[in-house]
Amino acid sequence: MKKIIAKGTAQELIDSVREYTYVETECHDECFSFNKRTYSLKPLNVPHAEPDLESVFFVDALKKYKHIPEITVEERETQIEIPEIVMEAKGLTKRFGDFVADDHIDMVLKKGEILGLLGANGAGKTTFIKMLLGLYPIDEGELWLLGKKIESYKDRLELKSKIGYVSQKFALYKDMTVRENLIYFANMHRIPTSKALKRINKLAEGLGFKEYMNYLPTELPLGINQRFSVAAAILHEPVVLFLDEPTSGVDAVARAQLWKLLHQLKQKWGISILITTHYMSEAEYCDRVVVLKQGKKIVDDTPENLHKKFPDAKSFEDIFIRFYEEG
Repeated sequence: MKKIIAKGTAQELIDSVREYTYVETECHDECFSFNKRTYSLKPLNVPHAEPDLESVFFVDALKKYKHIPEITVEERETQIEIPEIVMEAKGLTKRFGDFVADDHIDMVLKKGEILGLLGANGAGKTTFIKMLLGLYPIDEGELWLLGKKIESYKDRLELKSKIGYVSQKFALYKDMTVRENLIYFANMHRIPTSKALKRINKLAEGLGFKEYMNYLPTELPLGINQRFSVAAAILHEPVVLFLDEPTSGVDAVARAQLWKLLHQLKQKWGISILITTHYMSEAEYCDRVVVLKQGKKIVDDTPENLHKKFPDAKSFEDIFIRFYEEG
């Protein structure tokens, strides 16, 4: 059952959580930190920060639960040499009849980088991801993954153990429990049983879904389903992770927890991440962003550089709108 958590104008809602919003600092009790801010029900000895509308959700969650679980991931067990360029696409093109879904797109994903692929619905983001994974054939252009030119299905099979994928709809087996799903994915990647069970338990504990292990995916809250899907995608410890709109439809707290998880994977595993989203604000959490419009690339730059180009922009949404109007 959906519930209204607050009413008022945008400014009134922002003002209502101002006293709980601080510049990011270390905090352990009745608090939560995300995106350069710390939210705390108890006074902190640091300056206040300017809240936004998402701040309302974080403060509401703290008032309701007193504690928002921190998401943690341990160091990877296996070490592997990763090339400086993890993925390179040159002129990648996909057509459906006369419709060009992706039009000669060039893109590079670097080692240990979070690359955000942004654009409105129908811009070509999911089609591009599916070409990278071989779910759609490439009509034109060239693709390199982990230093290997992809020319056949055999080339992809050789790289399967190094790639993780979270699909748009969280493609999990709905008639199997969380535990059974994870064991199935471990078997698919030929992870020995004892090692698989150890990894599954660590991920369930660190990602906060341990109590849901015997639930079916259809019985899970969407935010838990999201983290469970990521666990299935990283169980085999890949070096590159593709995520297709994993934050779509989940609440602000679940989105924040996912982004904290992705940054931990980058820092602790050195993993490269390509994530698609239509939430323009999420560009701020990426090292670099590519924006698509009607199948064409119109932006490829860092959030910092984009803010420098548009110093009067209040948010990345403003920057995105300007490029869309001009592009």
